[in-house]
This record gives sequence, C-alpha cells and structure tokens, in this order.
Amino acid sequence: MRNQILSLLLCGALAGAASGSGIHFLADPPAAPTTAAVIMVANNPLSVDMVLRRGAELGQTSTFQRVKTPSGVGVQWSSPASGFTTTLYRDQFGTDIYATSLMAAETPGAIPPIADTEATRIAQDFVNTHPGLLQAREAAITDIKHLIHQGQDLDTGGITPETQDETIVRFSRTLAGILVIGPGDQAEVHVANDGSVTGSIAQWRKVMVETPTQQILPYSAVQNSLIAQLTRELGNSPDDANITEIRFGYYSRAGGQPQRFYTPVYDFVVSFFNPELQQETGARHVYLPAVDPAMMQEPLDPPSTVAPQGTPASITYQASPPTNVPQAVPLFQVLPTNLNSDLISRRAQALGLKLPAIQSQVRGFQATDAANMMLLAQDTMGAEFFGHMDRYLSEKPGEASPIADGAALQLALTFLNSIGGFDSSQFGPPIFSHLFNQGFDTSANRLDNQTQDETIVTFPRQIPTDFSPTPVPLLGANSGIQVHVDNSGVVTGHHALWRGTQMIAGVVAQVQPYEMILPQFERIAASLAGNSRMIVTNIAFGYYERPEGVAQGFLQPAFVFDASLIDPDDPKGQATGHITIPIAASPTLFEPLDDETSSPNDPILTDDARDQVPTVYGDWNGDGAVDLSDVIGAIHGIGGLSDGIVTATQVASCDVAPSSLAAWPGGDGIIGVDDCLRILRSIYKLDSIADGP
Repeated sequence: MRNQILSLLLCGALAGAASGSGIHFLADPPAAPTTAAVIMVANNPLSVDMVLRRGAELGQTSTFQRVKTPSGVGVQWSSPASGFTTTLYRDQFGTDIYATSLMAAETPGAIPPIADTEATRIAQDFVNTHPGLLQAREAAITDIKHLIHQGQDLDTGGITPETQDETIVRFSRTLAGILVIGPGDQAEVHVANDGSVTGSIAQWRKVMVETPTQQILPYSAVQNSLIAQLTRELGNSPDDANITEIRFGYYSRAGGQPQRFYTPVYDFVVSFFNPELQQETGARHVYLPAVDPAMMQEPLDPPSTVAPQGTPASITYQASPPTNVPQAVPLFQVLPTNLNSDLISRRAQALGLKLPAIQSQVRGFQATDAANMMLLAQDTMGAEFFGHMDRYLSEKPGEASPIADGAALQLALTFLNSIGGFDSSQFGPPIFSHLFNQGFDTSANRLDNQTQDETIVTFPRQIPTDFSPTPVPLLGANSGIQVHVDNSGVVTGHHALWRGTQMIAGVVAQVQPYEMILPQFERIAASLAGNSRMIVTNIAFGYYERPEGVAQGFLQPAFVFDASLIDPDDPKGQATGHITIPIAASPTLFEPLDDETSSPNDPILTDDARDQVPTVYGDWNGDGAVDLSDVIGAIHGIGGLSDGIVTATQVASCDVAPSSLAAWPGGDGIIGVDDCLRILRSIYKLDSIADGP
C-alpha cells in the first residue's frame, strides 16, 4: 500500500512539475465511455392535485390543509389513528419532502438502534412501494448515516450517553448507465429505531433521452484544463492542491435551480494543503465538462450576468417591460362564495359522482367517495379541486398512446362546459404540459422508453375590458384552471382558482407609466435583497391575485416582477432563491396587494339549510336517486332512530311538503310525516317533488 501511495505521489509530482507546481493527483482517473446519451429535463408541471395524488400514495386522509411554501405546493394532514401530523411538499424543480411528526416523538435512547441491514431493507421497500418519490430502478443505495443524540446533564455537568435515534439511508441516481453527480438528484429515507419511516427527502427531476449522443473528451484534455485552472487560482499561494477523488457522470444542478440538460462532467475533489502550516486550508469539488464546451446545450450552473462585486442589491434586468399596458382599467370587487354542503353536492352530481361523505373544513367543504379515491373540495374564495385518483393510479405507464394536444383541448373544454361555473370568455390561450414517466432497466442497463401519461391543459384567466385592446391577465400563483386528461381521453381531475368578481360601476383605476413604477420596485427590491444580487427574469402587467386560501377584497392593477437572488461571493453566480414582487400600478390603493398579515378566508361556521337548493329533492342518503331507502331513512330520522344527527343537507333535500307559514316560503324547515308521505307518493308517480315544496 505504501509503495502504491508513493507511486501516486510521484506521478502527481511529475504532472505538477510539468503543468503547474503544487498540484498532485492522488487518485486514478475513472472509467468513462466514448459517447453518452443526451439527457433532457422534461417539463414538471406542479399543481395541488398532483401533490394530493402523491399524498394519497403516502396514506393521506381525506381531511387536509394547504401549507404556505416559498416555491412549491405543500399539504398537511393528521392520522386519526396515531394523531401524528404529516407534511408533503413538492416544487417545480423535482424536490419532494415528506415528513411526519414521528421524527420528534421518539425519546432519545428509548428504543435500541436498528441494524443497518434492516434499515436498508425498510428504506428500499419504501422506495419500491412509493413510486412517486423516485424511479426505483434508477436508484442505488450509496451510504448509510446515523442521527446521533448526545446531551449534557446540567446538574452534574457530565455528558449523557450517546444514542442512535435514526438511520438515514441515502440513494444516488443512474441514467443510461451513468452516475448522476453534483449537488442535485439525491434522495434519502429516514428510518426510526422502531422500523417506521419518518420521512424522506428527494430531488429527482423528470428526464427524457434524446436520440443523438455526445462525444466524450479524452480524459487528458480535461485534466489539462483542471491543471490550468488550479495554476491560476494558486498563483503565489504556498498551498498545494491534492486531487483526492475523480468521478465521471451527468451533472445535476442544486435544488431550486432550473435545468434543461444533464451535461457529462468530471468531478475532481480537491483538497488544499499548506506544507508550512502542515494543515488543510480547504477543500471543494471542481466540475469540468467532459464534452466540447462549444457543444454544450447550457452552462453547468446559471451564468452570472454581472461580475460578482458584492454590491448590495445590484439589479440586472434580463426581461423587457410589458407591452399593451392601458392607461386605466376598471376596478373589480371579489365576491365570496356563500358555500354550503348542498352546493358541493350539486357540483358532485355535475361531475357524475356519488359522494356519501361531506365534511366541513375551515375554509369550505370537502367530499370523498366511499373508497376515498375521488375527492372534491371547494372553499369560500373560489378555489376548487377535483381528483379521480383511482383513474390516475389504475393506468399503467404507456398503457395508451399519447393523446394529441388539440384533442386534449377539446376534451377539457367539453368537460368544463358540462360542469359549468366558469366564464369561458375569460379563458386565456391554453397552455399544454405533459406528465412523463421513464425508468431505468437495471437488468438491461438502459433507460426504459419514455411514456407520456397525461396532458395538462391550463387556461390562465384574463378579463376583457373596454379600456384595453387585449384582455388583462390575472397574475398570481395557480390563477385559472388546470384540467388533466389521460391518454384514453378521460378527464382525471381539475384544479381551479376562480374567485367570483364584480366590476364596480363608475370606478376606474388609473395606471401609472412603467417608468414611475420602476423606482418603487428598486426601493423595495433593495430592502428585500440585502447583500444578494438580483436578476429580474420576467415583468408582467395585470390584475394581481393573492395566493389560494388568502382573503382578497379587490382585483387591482399591478406590475409583477419575478427575480432570482444571487450570492455575490459565489464565483459561479448560483441562485440562492427566487422572489416575486408585486407593485401597485394605481396611485389609489384599495387594499395591500399581498398583505402577509391577512387572515385566511372566514371559517365556515354553519351549514344553513334555508339558502340551499337541493340537487335531488327526496334524496335522503345522497346517492343521487330517490327510492324506498330514502323514505325509510327519513322516517328513522324524524323518529330518532337514525345512527347520527339529521344534517342540514338532509333537511334541505327532504323538506318537500309546502309550508303554511307565510314567513317561511317553501318548506317549513323540518322533516315530518307529511314530507315522508310526499316522497313516497313521488316514487310511485302519484306526485312530483322535482321542484321541491
């Protein structure tokens, strides 16, 4: 072993002497192919329903709530059996975080440590049975870490015994037989000592393989590039650069960064050592392209457009000002939706569902079918979700040929027209995205064929006005409607943020010129950016809509700036965050555009039957039909024989006998024998209750 190390040191010294003093190669170059497939990152559309489908896979209950996240979608739910809370978060860059409160529930040292082999088996089973986390055939366990706990006894000052409280199993990714390296595309599963999975973290971008291949550079050429770079960096420094490890693979950018292609690279692990001090002064990864730089589809990391000078809040504009900005727009008031359980029942019938269970939530109503696989939810501020989870999970990848975008558009429009509730004149030009599936066949050492399993048709919302030659778009997260269409032509669900609005007659909001808005933006941007540099990537004009689940009183005109924050000390100019800044376009502000202190929608406290209009009169059990079981149910209800309380929906449906009270037109607000008799007569066509009392 010693002779081998001396040989490596000698080789490194010779290389350093030839091309740059103080550079030592202590690792052999890895095996690399002569060509590599072109790997392109597929579009990863993100919506609430996609997260809920992933949640269903992880055992999500029917009752959930949205959680606010900086750049993605998150939901949270509680397990009725254990009472533990579970959180699921996903973002558009392929990041997936699943965490349960079990992680903090275990007392340190309460359970003996689990064996690594058992933890590995549990983690692998979790990955295999939850395909939404990552493609199991692409993943391989790379290492195992342990969460160690150790405290100090304040009374005695002594250190408490060390305990192993969790095992963390980490996974790496392989594409087309080549390892994926870099800060991204990693995964880990957390296994508690009792064998339960307490959470997982993964970044696993969706990818597709292009037909052409890339020519890999000879290793010697890349090594010479590294020597030249390190020679420049060391300059007159006394430090030595020791290359301790060299890997070849596809480069994956860090989480939260957009990426279009995976570039083949060599990864050099460089340790800097000061011979005078006899200590290491630093270490880092140096990634160099393994293909001709002129043939690269994109740089390894997002380029910096301004040399990093550390100037506080320096702003670079990569986007042009918006065009077709009118001088004024009408003001719109947002109308709350007065929801009750019957409204969601009518929507369920329009969707062709039989939903026996309707639950009241903080901001609305939610209904599920008996198998808990179809979900319909509405809230008081115009958000709606419908998911055919059983259909989504039943279709196998590649089971049906991809549907054309034009056909998916017609199916989506037909679907929305059949359920109603949306103003089609406010549909913006449709945007098409696709849900892709692709795995890696480890037995054949190749990627599976990519399959397109779903088409997502998005209709952004826009409002036509007499003040603008073009409709004014609504700007905000999830504004508009997404309709999911599978390859067989079945709509598997939709997600909509469609607040009710009413134009305030005679009230016009003047729009300030963009030149007057720009200084306001730069003042706010400077306070938010701190020492980071800011790159503005998009500027848009429209009505600003607050996020889903947050109360809003008015739609007001605004300029919205999207920007990336850049670390000024990072020579590569990597983005450390993304931010959206709305600036009011009108000098008259009716309410703050994005008030962080704003409370969510007012809670639903009652389900008043008086303002309900039942979908099917006489339908006691909510199955969409009227038969003898409804009559028996109503009789049990009025006789106190029912297993549960009589709901407001049942009162609204079965209060069909005309009232003699002038103050209460229609029914009398209660279920009586007269109501039961009229329902019974209607079954035998002796009476009609189609229009109620």
